[in-house]
Amino acid sequence: MRKLSIGLILLALLLAVSAMAYTRFTRFEGEIASIDYAAKTLVVGETEVCTTDATQILNCGEAATFDDLAVGQYVNVVGEEVDGQFTAKRICIKPECDGTGPKGGAGKGCCPCR
Repeated sequence: MRKLSIGLILLALLLAVSAMAYTRFTRFEGEIASIDYAAKTLVVGETEVCTTDATQILNCGEAATFDDLAVGQYVNVVGEEVDGQFTAKRICIKPECDGTGPKGGAGKGCCPCR
């Protein structure tokens, strides 16, 4: 009986830890309205987006940097909001497409950032 009780306690503890470790990320797209290069923040639509050293920035699937971001670009942002602050895990720059590939180049459709 004691082994069963210990087993149930361990199972409950494991489930509680698993639930706390689960993070639900939010994804949205929009145009960059403003950028603060010093603070490494940007406004996409009406949402202020903070970045960290761990934020992955991609330009059509290729590695990019915060300095590659520009006002007017259309981006796909994935991240999480904690205590009212949205922090990006990934930002994908989505260039204009004409149906033949990114920026009119050869290829299949637009960039793969989804």
